[in-house]
Amino acid sequence: MMRNLRKVKKMKGLMIVLIIILSIGLVGSVTLMGLGGQQPPTSVDPSLPREEQISFFEGLLVEYSAKLEKDSKDQETLGALAEIHWHLANLHEDAEKQKQEMNNSLGYYLKLLELNPEDINLMTQVAVVAYTAGNDDLAQENFEKALQLDQGNVNTLANYGVYLMNSKGDFKGALTQFEKALEQDISDDAREQLEVFAGFAKQMIEALEADSENEGTEGSQEKTSTN
Repeated sequence: MMRNLRKVKKMKGLMIVLIIILSIGLVGSVTLMGLGGQQPPTSVDPSLPREEQISFFEGLLVEYSAKLEKDSKDQETLGALAEIHWHLANLHEDAEKQKQEMNNSLGYYLKLLELNPEDINLMTQVAVVAYTAGNDDLAQENFEKALQLDQGNVNTLANYGVYLMNSKGDFKGALTQFEKALEQDISDDAREQLEVFAGFAKQMIEALEADSENEGTEGSQEKTSTN
């Protein structure tokens, strides 16, 4: 049993890595996807020192905040601010600053969603950021809404699967999402990544089931020994 428990703990550590990979590989920057705008220049050389990257994004923050004052519904500006705060949340080392920046990012994504209430990719982005900000209820709500609008949206299915693993420990539910995503017409790279996630979910299910069986066996042996 201890060996299986160690296996589960080891795989849970991998699970944290998976959501990072997924966020980069499948979610990425979808702020303006389907909104008809140009992607704002919110990327920076990741090889730069952390403080220089923070300084870069803080400069952009001033620039785009000024733009928002002129037009509070400008979608490119809202999208840029959402991304800037997302980047800052990931760059800051202080937990309180991380939380504040992530909530700021979520606020701008929600404003975008108000302007585009049926944008599935944006809904999924809101769900991912809400989860990262610690708002599980909002994340669940938006994942479910997105899938009601499009049951075969690969981006939503994949991210919802990772959410179920990380937030709920629901590996069977996660596997269902990954398998639905794999049924869609997707690129080879996306398929390869999803197969890794599906395989991971299966390993977790098997490890947890083995633990449950071992605990039942040991319980029976203890009862027999006592008698």
